[in-house]
Amino acid sequence: MVANGQSCPSIDVAAKNFCLSEQTFRRKLKQSGKTYQELKERARRDRAIELLSRSRLPIDRIAEQLGFAEPSSFIRAFRSWTGRTPVAYRNAQASHFTGSSTREMPR
Repeated sequence: MVANGQSCPSIDVAAKNFCLSEQTFRRKLKQSGKTYQELKERARRDRAIELLSRSRLPIDRIAEQLGFAEPSSFIRAFRSWTGRTPVAYRNAQASHFTGSSTREMPR
């Protein structure tokens, strides 16, 4: 849903991608217990995690690619999704892969 710098399509465009009317698309989502907003948020979260883990793009560029008007909006959303800021998440990922830790070793 979110790829290569493109933000999520509007619900009418998404419905057309499935050859459905917007009303039918909404009804099918409701039957599955989902909303379009939930799907968009999940796609944004997954893409954000991918970009933070696999790229060195600055946070403001990631926010822009995901369709956020401001980096601060992205930071708040990411924190609500993961419990961490994007920078903290990226640092934790880097520490995990390099085996380094920010904790001090006992003396």
